[in-house]
Amino acid sequence: MLAITGIYDISTQEAVKRFQMKYASEILTPLGLKNPTGNVGIFTRAKINSMIARDSLEPSAFPVNITPQRNNNPVDVIKLQQFFNTYEGESLLLTGIYDRNTQEAVKRFQMKYASEILTPLGLKNPTVNVGIFMRAKIGGIIERK
Repeated sequence: MLAITGIYDISTQEAVKRFQMKYASEILTPLGLKNPTGNVGIFTRAKINSMIARDSLEPSAFPVNITPQRNNNPVDVIKLQQFFNTYEGESLLLTGIYDRNTQEAVKRFQMKYASEILTPLGLKNPTVNVGIFMRAKIGGIIERK
C-alpha cells in the first residue's frame, strides 16, 4: 500500500508501471509500447478515469449544466463521456475534459432527441451545452436500462 504523500516518488512510479502492465492492452498497446513507462499520460489517465466512473452512472448522475464556458467538474464530464460510450455507442476517451469530441457527441445526441431537447427551447440546431432538457433525457435513458 502506498502512502499518500503528494510526491511522485519512485514507489509511485513503480506502482504506475504495475498498473500499466496490468492494463497493457488499453494503455501501452495503443502507443506501440511493450514496456511500462511510469508516466501518467492520456491512456493511463483514461483507464484510471474509466475505473472511477464505471459504476457511477445513475439517473441523478448529471445534476449540473456542462458548457464550454464553465469550469466543469472533471468527474461530471467523465460521467457524460461514459454515458455516451455506454448508451450511445461512442468511443470517447474518459479524460474529464469537455473537449471537441465530447461536444460533437453532445450535438449528435441533441439532434437524435431534438423534439425533447431542442424544440422545448425553440432551437433547431444543436448546441454544445448540456442543460436541463438534455440532463432529463439522459436520466430517462439510464433509468430505463
